[in-house]
Amino acid sequence: IGAGDNLVSMSYVGDVADAMCEALISRDAVGEVFNINTPGAVSNMDLVSHLVERAETKMPMKLPFVLGAAGAGAAMLYSMVRRQPPSFNCDIVKVATMKSGPRSTSKAEKILDFVPTHGSVFEGIDVEYFSSS
Repeated sequence: IGAGDNLVSMSYVGDVADAMCEALISRDAVGEVFNINTPGAVSNMDLVSHLVERAETKMPMKLPFVLGAAGAGAAMLYSMVRRQPPSFNCDIVKVATMKSGPRSTSKAEKILDFVPTHGSVFEGIDVEYFSSS
């Protein structure tokens, strides 16, 4: 998770499924792109810390970047030798991390009547996972 201070918007899978169903039946949704996420953004470190606290476990060890990069490089080399596409590559990681931070759901709220199921990612984790265990 790097330094852990980068902000990400999280999505609840039930919200995504509901929004997709609404988009399928809405003429106003044709050709549109929607952000479907819980309100606000959370840092990776806050997210992991919350999970660790709720799971009553220890914080995972930190992996130096150079070791992570070496592992990714080894996976790429292995896939080249086997002549199969890699399961992931650096371009995918770059795209996934380029757009961090809070995302506005205002268009989804207006066109799809989208309302997030949970008020925050932490509430969603507590309700969906820890209340059922």
